[in-house]
Amino acid sequence: MKVQRLYLGPYRWRMTVFYDTAPEDCDTILKCLADIGCERRKLGRAEENLRRGARNTGLTFSNRQNRESIVVLSESSSEAEFANTWFHEVFHAAVHIAEADGLGCNGEPVAYIGGYIAMRMQPQALLFMCSKCYRYEMQEN
Repeated sequence: MKVQRLYLGPYRWRMTVFYDTAPEDCDTILKCLADIGCERRKLGRAEENLRRGARNTGLTFSNRQNRESIVVLSESSSEAEFANTWFHEVFHAAVHIAEADGLGCNGEPVAYIGGYIAMRMQPQALLFMCSKCYRYEMQEN
């Protein structure tokens, strides 16, 4: 598992992203979700999903009041599947930010927020969109 912590300055929003997660990462992720105020019911659903260990899945939880999100991207079966899951979860995070700012969840504001999130995630996300890059990174660490 790789962890990326971001501050999205224009939106005054903190984001923690967990990449390439597996069932053994569940307790760490659940603690982070609880720390930002994830309700018990949602924690239970997250735990089920995380412990199941399905590939090509993700989850996003945001505390809009505290302006903070947790994004989880499981292990992927291919670069294309990673991109699909990544874009899906970025969209959820962008909608949460837009809603917190009273912008609604359609149109240009969400697209710009999503693009900004993707740009900030890109250095780490790129490793999972290029199998050669990923193998190199794993050998170095």
